[in-house]
Amino acid sequence: QDYTGRLQKTLETLRQQQAETEDSIARIRSKKMLNRLKEIEQKTASVQKHLEEAGTFEADGPVLKLAAGIFFDYGQEVICLMSGYDERYAWFCGPYAMHWQMLKHCLEQGYARYNLYGISGEFGDDAVDSGVYAFKKGFNGEIWELPGDFEIPVDPVRYSLLRVARKLKGIRHRTS
Repeated sequence: QDYTGRLQKTLETLRQQQAETEDSIARIRSKKMLNRLKEIEQKTASVQKHLEEAGTFEADGPVLKLAAGIFFDYGQEVICLMSGYDERYAWFCGPYAMHWQMLKHCLEQGYARYNLYGISGEFGDDAVDSGVYAFKKGFNGEIWELPGDFEIPVDPVRYSLLRVARKLKGIRHRTS
């Protein structure tokens, strides 16, 4: 509702600017004024499109759930264990707002670090998580390369038997 109200207010302002610009063009026809009118008309069309889209949001209730995350504080850092967003509203950029609020919370509470957590070690453009990497890097973060996790069998014989049994039953075992 707030969003729709702001769009309507913007639309009113644009219409007023358009009327003033058209009056100016009637008196003094200049290229600058014609360009300004064209720009106002483009903005007006964009705002009207957003208003139409906002009409479809009503079915989801008065408050849209744009993004969500699970956060833990651990010592001197806050960890974002996982987060996600509703793809229907991706253009609202909910994850950016959510993480920005959490960063501000960390500063207010005196935490030393905000950990966006878990990205793979492959950062090329064609990597599976390249978008996630770019998102997290956009917050001017640092990448801390950690050794990963390892398995050290306490009982090597039982461990080998367990692996064979899992293979025979088709149970996949997580590998690091």
